Amino acid sequence: MKGRAFSLIELTLVLLILGIVAAAAGLNWHGPLKAARFRDAVAQVAEFDRLSRAYARQNDRPVQMALAADGRRLERTGADGQAAGMPLELGSDVQISQLSVAGDKDGTAKAVPCGSHGFTPSYAMLLEGPAERKTWLVVAGLTGLTLETDDDNYVEKILAAKSDGNDAR
Repeated sequence: MKGRAFSLIELTLVLLILGIVAAAAGLNWHGPLKAARFRDAVAQVAEFDRLSRAYARQNDRPVQMALAADGRRLERTGADGQAAGMPLELGSDVQISQLSVAGDKDGTAKAVPCGSHGFTPSYAMLLEGPAERKTWLVVAGLTGLTLETDDDNYVEKILAAKSDGNDAR
């Protein structure tokens, strides 16, 4: 009895089918992975705020959270302009496209001041990511509590109420 081996055509077909299955699996995971990276970036920004407040309290000195020009980096600096801790790099697919601070009338804020007791004005950052994803991260100045929303009008109302003198600095 003669042994039967696989022909080159059969092996090619099997490899082709495996390639199609692998490509389909990759496409199915691509969207959820980008969404997870975006959610992680939002959480990292909230954590950066918490750590900046803690740094200011522990060192009994004011700091500020400054947004880099490209919107992909947050830096914590002291009053002297020197770095105060590690910066936060958001990655290539997420950026902070807008920073709104309560009381900033002209809308040109590039930094959030944090006093030596860990208090900031209330502020909001608009994070944008792949596939038109966007979310506002709104931070309460006194408590540091965060709220995520995609409603621009809601963010404006919150910051307008805080800029009327109701915000602890």
